[in-house]
Amino acid sequence: MDLNSSTPALQRIYHRFATFGKGHKIQQNNIRMDSKSFVKFCRDTKLLNRKVNQTSCDLIFTRIKGRGQRSLDFQGFLIATEQIAIERGVAFPDLVTFILANHGLLPNGEPRSSISLALPSSPLPSSPTSSPRSSPSSSPMPHPPVAHSPLPLSPPTRSTGSPSIVLLVIDMQLDFYSRNSIVSQAFPRLADRIGGLVEACRSSGAVEVVHLREGSNSKDSPWYAFWLALNPGCDSSADPMLPEPCAADVSGERVFVKFGYDGVGVDSGLVPYLESRSRENGGTPLTVLVCGLVTSCCVHMNAAGLFLRGYPTFVVADACGDRTPEMHQESLQRESRRSYAVVERSDVESVLLESNRESDVARTMVEVLTASCWPNQTQVEK
Repeated sequence: MDLNSSTPALQRIYHRFATFGKGHKIQQNNIRMDSKSFVKFCRDTKLLNRKVNQTSCDLIFTRIKGRGQRSLDFQGFLIATEQIAIERGVAFPDLVTFILANHGLLPNGEPRSSISLALPSSPLPSSPTSSPRSSPSSSPMPHPPVAHSPLPLSPPTRSTGSPSIVLLVIDMQLDFYSRNSIVSQAFPRLADRIGGLVEACRSSGAVEVVHLREGSNSKDSPWYAFWLALNPGCDSSADPMLPEPCAADVSGERVFVKFGYDGVGVDSGLVPYLESRSRENGGTPLTVLVCGLVTSCCVHMNAAGLFLRGYPTFVVADACGDRTPEMHQESLQRESRRSYAVVERSDVESVLLESNRESDVARTMVEVLTASCWPNQTQVEK
C-alpha cells in the first residue's frame, strides 16, 4: 500500500468519525477528533481485540494528543493509528490497507474480499528481553517488530549479516520535535533530513539503524527531583514509545531507552550491544553515525561518550537540531575533531551510493568522513 496515495481516503475516514454526531455546521478547518470518536473509529473498523481494547485506545489517544489538548488533528490521528499497528504487531501499511478495505475505500476498485490481513486476535507473545525499568543493565526495551515509517522502505541492496556501521538516531520523538515549537520552528526541515538519512542507510544494507530514546520520568530518573527543585512547575518527562514518524523503528531495529540525557555513561543497554556487535566485527569498534536532538545536549553527551569509548563517531550536522541554529552551530564548532567528528549528510549518502561492497563502505566511510569533517576550532594551539 502506497501511504501517500492513501492519504485522501484516510482523510475521508478521519472527517467521517471526527464529525460524527456533531451536526452539519462544523467548519472544515476546525475538524478535530475527540477520544470518543477515536474509540468509535477503532471499534467500527474492527481494530479492537484482547490486545487493543477501548482502554488501550484511550491511552494511545491521551499520549498522542499532547498536554493541554483534548482532540487530535489529522496528523495526530495518523500517529495514533501507527500506535494501533504497533500494539497489534502488524506493519502500518498493511493496517492502512485493512482500514481502507473495511470502509470500502480501496484504490482502483479493488474489492474488499481480496484483502486478507492476519491481525492477531490474542495478545502478542511477551518479549524475552527484560524491560530497562526492571533491569537497568538489560538489552533494549521490548518493542514489537513492526514497519511503520511513512517513508517508502526499500529492501537492502547488499545481503550482509552484520554491518560494521551504525546510524544512531537520538531522541527524535514527538515530545522533543513536533510538540516543541521552538525546536521545530528553528529546524523546520529536520524531519525530512533525518528521514532521508535513515532511508539511505536502510536501503544501503551496509548500515544498521539503532534508536536511542529518552524516557525521563519521576520514577526512573534519579536526577528528576533535583531538576524539579531547579525548575519548579516544569515537566521533563518524555515518552520513548512516541517517535517522530520519520524516525520510527522498523522490524528488527534495536530501540534503547535512557532515563536522562546520557545513554552511554549511564547504562541503557546501548554500549553492551555495540560491544557485542564489535566482537562480531572481529574486535574492531563499529563506526557510529549520529543524528537527532538536541545538538548541544543529548547528541553531544552520547556522541562524546561513544568517542571516549573508542568508537569512531561522526555527528551528521544537517541531521541534528537544537533550540536555536546558533546553539546548534556553536556546539558543533566547539566539539568537532575534539570530542567527535562533525560531517555533512551529503558525504555520508555519497559513500553509500558509490561503494559496491560492504567492506568498501565501512573503510571508505571512515576515510571520506575523516578527511571531510569540520575543522578543529577549539584545540588549534596543539
